[in-house]
Amino acid sequence: MLSARSRTRSFGFLPSLVFGLSLIATGCMHVSSSSESTNSGNDPFEETGDKTRETILIEPMEGTQSFEISPALFDTAVVKVDAKGGLPATVDVLIKGSFPEGCFELNALDQEPMRGGQRVSLTMRRPAEAICTQVVRPYRFFFTLDRRFDLGRYTLEINDRSFAFEVTDAAK
Repeated sequence: MLSARSRTRSFGFLPSLVFGLSLIATGCMHVSSSSESTNSGNDPFEETGDKTRETILIEPMEGTQSFEISPALFDTAVVKVDAKGGLPATVDVLIKGSFPEGCFELNALDQEPMRGGQRVSLTMRRPAEAICTQVVRPYRFFFTLDRRFDLGRYTLEINDRSFAFEVTDAAK
C-alpha cells in the first residue's frame, strides 16, 4: 500500500504538465479579430445575432516564421447585393466557417474576375511545426468584391464552391 507521501510524489508532475500545456496553447491561440461590434444595429448579415463566431481580420505575416498555407474551410457564404447607391452595384460577402485547430488564422483573400462573376481564393495558415490546441474555432469574415456589377445574374466562386446572386433594379 502506498503512503500519502508517495502518492503525492507520483502526481507531482501534474502542475508542471498543466502549466506547460497552457503555455503551448496560449502561443497558438493568437487571433486577429475585430474588437468593435460590426453589428451596430444595422448589420444586414446578422439575422440571428450569432455571438459564437469571432469576426476575423486578415493580418500580415510577421517575422521569418514559416507557415503551412491551405484553402480556408467554411460552412456558408452569404451574398448581399447593394444597388441602393445606383448601378453598378456593390456586393458584400459574409463567410462563416471554423478553423480546425487553435493555430489557424486567415492568410489571404485574392479576387479575380471570371466570365459571369467573380472568383475568390481565401486561404488560412498555421505556423509550421507548431503544437496546437485541438479545438474547432468558429469564425466569420466580411469582405466586399473588388468590382461592381450591372443588372444580371452572376456566380461567385469561393475556393471552388459556387454561389449564385442577382443584381436587380433597386427602383422596382
